[in-house]
Amino acid sequence: MTDEETEVLTPGPKIPPEALLGFFIHEYPDYVEEVPAVVYESTRPSPKGKDKKWATKPATITMAVPDEVVVNMRGDEDKKDWYVMMRVSREGLDKLKEDQESRIVKPDSIVKP
Repeated sequence: MTDEETEVLTPGPKIPPEALLGFFIHEYPDYVEEVPAVVYESTRPSPKGKDKKWATKPATITMAVPDEVVVNMRGDEDKKDWYVMMRVSREGLDKLKEDQESRIVKPDSIVKP
């Protein structure tokens, strides 16, 4: 995704989302929380026209979130929270699982003096 596309899809501050999220996590952790969400549907743009160029419409997802999230997304722009979706790659998740498993002490591996 280009910087221009990110700017269009990022209605919040014009700061890279990863920099802003990292700043808040480290400096103001009490103001950051995870939002449980379930993805119900996803769509991707399909090639349009005779030269099969991709449509300019972004891909979309339909999600179920708690009601307080939806209530906060409506109304005055200056009072809305800012939401960021984060992706952790499968490779990263596998690495985390390996690291956690390697730290588990199994009873039969303990040597008694």
